[in-house]
Amino acid sequence: MSSNWLIPIALATCLQTAQAYDYPPLTPDQSTALETAYDGRDHQEAAFIALVENASDYDGNVGDASLRMNPDLEVMLERPGEFRGDLCRLEGVLQQQTELIGAHAGTLEWFLRDESGTPFVVYVVEGARIQFQDGERFQIIARFYKRVAFEARDGEVRDYAAFVGAKPIPIITRSSDLGPIWLVLVIILIMFGVFLFLFLYVRGKRGPLPRRGQHATGTHPGAGPGVDEGGALPDDPADALTELRHRSGEETPPSPHDEQA
Repeated sequence: MSSNWLIPIALATCLQTAQAYDYPPLTPDQSTALETAYDGRDHQEAAFIALVENASDYDGNVGDASLRMNPDLEVMLERPGEFRGDLCRLEGVLQQQTELIGAHAGTLEWFLRDESGTPFVVYVVEGARIQFQDGERFQIIARFYKRVAFEARDGEVRDYAAFVGAKPIPIITRSSDLGPIWLVLVIILIMFGVFLFLFLYVRGKRGPLPRRGQHATGTHPGAGPGVDEGGALPDDPADALTELRHRSGEETPPSPHDEQA
Protein backbone atom coordinates (compact mmCIF):
# COMPACT_ATOMS: atom_id res chain seq x y z
CA MET A 1 0.00 0.00 0.00
CA SER A 2 1.34 3.44 -0.93
CA SER A 3 2.09 5.87 1.88
CA ASN A 4 1.94 9.00 -0.30
CA TRP A 5 -1.38 9.95 1.25
CA LEU A 6 0.40 10.47 4.58
CA ILE A 7 2.43 13.39 3.24
CA PRO A 8 -0.44 15.96 3.15
CA ILE A 9 -1.48 14.98 6.68
CA ALA A 10 2.07 15.38 7.98
CA LEU A 11 2.41 18.78 6.33
CA ALA A 12 -0.91 19.95 7.79
CA THR A 13 0.16 18.82 11.25
CA CYS A 14 3.43 20.72 11.01
CA LEU A 15 1.64 23.89 9.94
CA GLN A 16 -0.77 23.65 12.89
CA THR A 17 1.96 23.10 15.50
CA ALA A 18 4.46 25.64 14.15
CA GLN A 19 2.53 28.57 12.73
CA ALA A 20 4.58 31.49 11.45
CA TYR A 21 3.64 35.10 10.78
CA ASP A 22 4.80 37.60 8.16
CA TYR A 23 6.11 40.10 10.66
CA PRO A 24 8.67 42.59 9.29
CA PRO A 25 12.23 42.00 10.55
CA LEU A 26 13.99 44.69 12.53
CA THR A 27 16.07 47.03 10.44
CA PRO A 28 19.69 47.68 11.47
CA ASP A 29 18.69 51.10 12.85
CA GLN A 30 15.79 49.60 14.82
CA SER A 31 18.03 46.89 16.27
CA THR A 32 20.57 49.50 17.35
CA ALA A 33 17.88 51.63 19.00
CA LEU A 34 16.42 48.59 20.77
CA GLU A 35 19.75 47.99 22.50
CA THR A 36 19.26 51.27 24.38
CA ALA A 37 16.11 50.05 26.15
CA TYR A 38 16.25 50.78 29.87
CA ASP A 39 14.47 48.20 32.02
CA GLY A 40 12.27 49.48 34.81
CA ARG A 41 11.51 52.86 33.19
CA ASP A 42 8.60 54.11 31.07
CA HIS A 43 8.34 54.01 27.29
CA GLN A 44 9.73 57.47 26.58
CA GLU A 45 12.85 56.33 24.72
CA ALA A 46 14.24 55.52 21.27
CA ALA A 47 13.83 51.74 21.75
CA PHE A 48 10.06 52.12 22.04
CA ILE A 49 9.89 54.29 18.91
CA ALA A 50 11.83 51.65 16.98
CA LEU A 51 9.42 48.87 17.96
CA VAL A 52 6.38 51.05 17.17
CA GLU A 53 7.77 51.71 13.68
CA ASN A 54 8.41 48.01 13.20
CA ALA A 55 4.91 47.00 14.31
CA SER A 56 3.32 49.64 12.07
CA ASP A 57 4.52 47.68 9.01
CA TYR A 58 2.86 44.43 10.13
CA ASP A 59 0.05 43.52 7.70
CA GLY A 60 -1.35 40.59 9.70
CA ASN A 61 -0.70 38.00 6.97
CA VAL A 62 0.76 34.55 7.59
CA GLY A 63 4.40 34.33 6.56
CA ASP A 64 7.68 32.64 7.49
CA ALA A 65 8.80 34.75 10.46
CA SER A 66 9.82 32.62 13.44
CA LEU A 67 8.29 33.35 16.82
CA ARG A 68 7.93 32.04 20.34
CA MET A 69 4.57 30.26 20.61
CA ASN A 70 4.50 30.06 24.44
CA PRO A 71 6.89 32.63 25.92
CA ASP A 72 7.86 32.23 29.56
CA LEU A 73 7.02 35.61 31.07
CA GLU A 74 8.77 34.92 34.35
CA VAL A 75 12.06 34.09 32.64
CA MET A 76 11.76 37.18 30.46
CA LEU A 77 11.40 39.32 33.57
CA GLU A 78 14.53 37.78 35.07
CA ARG A 79 16.69 38.08 31.94
CA PRO A 80 15.08 40.69 29.66
CA GLY A 81 18.27 41.35 27.68
CA GLU A 82 18.27 37.78 26.31
CA PHE A 83 14.81 38.08 24.77
CA ARG A 84 14.65 41.72 23.72
CA GLY A 85 13.13 42.04 20.26
CA ASP A 86 11.98 38.39 20.10
CA LEU A 87 8.72 37.87 18.27
CA CYS A 88 6.07 36.14 20.42
CA ARG A 89 2.53 34.93 20.14
CA LEU A 90 0.58 36.11 23.19
CA GLU A 91 -2.87 35.23 24.46
CA GLY A 92 -4.67 36.78 27.40
CA VAL A 93 -7.78 38.43 28.78
CA LEU A 94 -7.84 42.22 28.50
CA GLN A 95 -7.98 43.75 31.99
CA GLN A 96 -7.34 47.43 31.35
CA GLN A 97 -6.57 49.70 28.38
CA THR A 98 -5.26 53.26 28.18
CA GLU A 99 -4.45 55.35 25.12
CA LEU A 100 -1.03 56.99 25.15
CA ILE A 101 -0.79 60.75 24.68
CA GLY A 102 1.61 63.03 22.83
CA ALA A 103 3.71 61.63 20.02
CA HIS A 104 2.35 58.11 20.58
CA ALA A 105 -1.34 59.02 20.48
CA GLY A 106 -3.33 56.18 18.93
CA THR A 107 -1.26 53.49 20.64
CA LEU A 108 -3.00 51.60 23.42
CA GLU A 109 -1.37 50.37 26.61
CA TRP A 110 -2.98 47.02 27.43
CA PHE A 111 -2.82 45.06 30.67
CA LEU A 112 -3.69 41.39 30.12
CA ARG A 113 -3.59 38.11 32.06
CA ASP A 114 -2.62 34.80 30.53
CA GLU A 115 -4.18 31.43 31.38
CA SER A 116 -2.00 31.07 34.48
CA GLY A 117 -3.10 34.50 35.75
CA THR A 118 0.26 36.20 35.09
CA PRO A 119 -0.23 39.85 34.06
CA PHE A 120 1.72 41.41 31.20
CA VAL A 121 1.69 44.61 29.12
CA VAL A 122 1.24 45.01 25.37
CA TYR A 123 1.50 48.33 23.53
CA VAL A 124 -0.96 47.96 20.64
CA VAL A 125 0.11 50.20 17.74
CA GLU A 126 -2.82 52.03 16.12
CA GLY A 127 -5.15 50.15 18.45
CA ALA A 128 -7.27 53.24 19.14
CA ARG A 129 -8.88 52.84 15.70
CA ILE A 130 -10.87 49.83 16.90
CA GLN A 131 -13.14 49.42 19.93
CA PHE A 132 -11.93 46.69 22.28
CA GLN A 133 -13.86 45.49 25.34
CA ASP A 134 -12.33 44.70 28.72
CA GLY A 135 -12.84 41.07 29.67
CA GLU A 136 -12.40 39.75 26.12
CA ARG A 137 -9.66 37.27 25.22
CA PHE A 138 -7.18 38.25 22.53
CA GLN A 139 -4.26 36.86 20.59
CA ILE A 140 -1.57 39.23 19.36
CA ILE A 141 1.83 38.93 17.70
CA ALA A 142 4.32 41.27 19.39
CA ARG A 143 8.02 41.79 20.04
CA PHE A 144 9.36 41.66 23.56
CA TYR A 145 10.27 45.18 24.67
CA LYS A 146 11.55 45.16 28.23
CA ARG A 147 10.67 44.90 31.92
CA VAL A 148 8.48 47.79 33.07
CA ALA A 149 7.40 48.80 36.58
CA PHE A 150 3.91 50.06 37.43
CA GLU A 151 1.98 50.72 40.58
CA ALA A 152 -0.71 48.07 40.91
CA ARG A 153 -4.22 48.67 42.15
CA ASP A 154 -3.21 47.61 45.64
CA GLY A 155 -0.56 50.35 45.75
CA GLU A 156 2.42 48.00 45.32
CA VAL A 157 4.96 48.59 42.52
CA ARG A 158 5.32 45.45 40.39
CA ASP A 159 7.34 44.43 37.33
CA TYR A 160 5.64 43.36 34.10
CA ALA A 161 6.91 41.94 30.84
CA ALA A 162 6.15 44.51 28.12
CA PHE A 163 5.66 43.90 24.40
CA VAL A 164 4.93 46.02 21.32
CA GLY A 165 2.61 44.62 18.64
CA ALA A 166 -0.31 45.30 16.35
CA LYS A 167 -3.55 43.89 15.00
CA PRO A 168 -4.87 41.85 17.95
CA ILE A 169 -7.36 39.11 17.17
CA PRO A 170 -10.32 38.41 19.49
CA ILE A 171 -10.70 34.78 20.52
CA ILE A 172 -14.25 33.43 20.75
CA THR A 173 -14.41 30.26 22.81
CA ARG A 174 -17.02 27.56 22.31
CA SER A 175 -18.26 27.96 25.88
CA SER A 176 -18.99 31.65 25.34
CA ASP A 177 -20.94 30.84 22.17
CA LEU A 178 -23.15 28.33 23.94
CA GLY A 179 -23.58 30.38 27.06
CA PRO A 180 -26.70 32.31 25.91
CA ILE A 181 -28.27 29.10 24.56
CA TRP A 182 -27.86 27.30 27.88
CA LEU A 183 -29.29 30.31 29.66
CA VAL A 184 -32.42 30.23 27.48
CA LEU A 185 -32.85 26.49 28.07
CA VAL A 186 -32.58 26.94 31.83
CA ILE A 187 -35.22 29.69 31.77
CA ILE A 188 -37.56 27.48 29.70
CA LEU A 189 -37.16 24.56 32.11
CA ILE A 190 -37.88 26.80 35.10
CA MET A 191 -41.03 28.20 33.44
CA PHE A 192 -42.21 24.66 32.60
CA GLY A 193 -41.69 23.56 36.18
CA VAL A 194 -43.69 26.52 37.54
CA PHE A 195 -46.52 25.85 35.08
CA LEU A 196 -46.66 22.16 36.03
CA PHE A 197 -46.73 23.03 39.74
CA LEU A 198 -49.59 25.50 39.28
CA PHE A 199 -51.53 23.01 37.17
CA LEU A 200 -51.28 20.26 39.79
CA TYR A 201 -52.06 22.71 42.59
CA VAL A 202 -55.27 23.98 40.92
CA ARG A 203 -56.38 20.47 40.05
CA GLY A 204 -55.88 19.37 43.64
CA LYS A 205 -58.02 22.26 44.89
CA ARG A 206 -60.92 21.26 42.61
CA GLY A 207 -60.96 17.69 43.94
CA PRO A 208 -61.42 14.43 41.96
CA LEU A 209 -63.59 14.50 38.84
CA PRO A 210 -67.04 12.77 39.04
CA ARG A 211 -67.30 9.26 37.69
CA ARG A 212 -68.91 8.68 34.33
CA GLY A 213 -72.71 8.39 34.68
CA GLN A 214 -72.89 10.60 37.78
CA HIS A 215 -74.31 14.14 37.80
CA ALA A 216 -73.04 17.07 39.78
CA THR A 217 -76.57 18.17 40.67
CA GLY A 218 -79.77 16.43 41.65
CA THR A 219 -78.09 13.92 43.98
CA HIS A 220 -77.74 13.62 47.70
CA PRO A 221 -75.51 11.49 49.97
CA GLY A 222 -78.22 8.94 50.54
CA ALA A 223 -79.04 8.36 46.90
CA GLY A 224 -77.50 5.55 44.91
CA PRO A 225 -75.10 6.20 42.09
CA GLY A 226 -76.75 7.78 39.08
CA VAL A 227 -80.14 8.30 40.81
CA ASP A 228 -81.73 11.67 40.07
CA GLU A 229 -84.16 13.05 42.65
CA GLY A 230 -86.41 14.56 39.97
CA GLY A 231 -89.83 15.83 41.05
CA ALA A 232 -92.31 14.53 43.65
CA LEU A 233 -93.20 10.82 43.58
CA PRO A 234 -96.76 9.62 42.89
CA ASP A 235 -99.01 8.95 45.91
CA ASP A 236 -99.66 5.37 44.83
CA PRO A 237 -96.89 3.10 46.24
CA ALA A 238 -96.72 0.96 43.09
CA ASP A 239 -96.46 3.99 40.85
CA ALA A 240 -93.83 5.51 43.13
CA LEU A 241 -91.71 2.32 42.92
CA THR A 242 -92.04 2.29 39.13
CA GLU A 243 -90.95 5.93 38.94
CA LEU A 244 -87.87 5.28 41.11
CA ARG A 245 -86.84 2.37 38.91
CA HIS A 246 -87.35 4.51 35.83
CA ARG A 247 -85.16 7.27 37.25
CA SER A 248 -82.42 4.81 38.10
CA GLY A 249 -82.36 3.63 34.48
CA GLU A 250 -83.85 0.18 35.05
CA GLU A 251 -86.28 -1.26 32.52
CA THR A 252 -89.63 -1.84 34.24
CA PRO A 253 -92.87 -3.22 32.90
CA PRO A 254 -95.78 -0.80 32.65
CA SER A 255 -97.79 -0.33 35.80
CA PRO A 256 -101.40 -1.58 36.18
CA HIS A 257 -102.62 2.02 35.91
CA ASP A 258 -100.96 2.32 32.51
CA GLU A 259 -102.65 -0.90 31.27
CA GLN A 260 -106.05 0.40 32.45
CA ALA A 261 -105.42 3.65 30.59
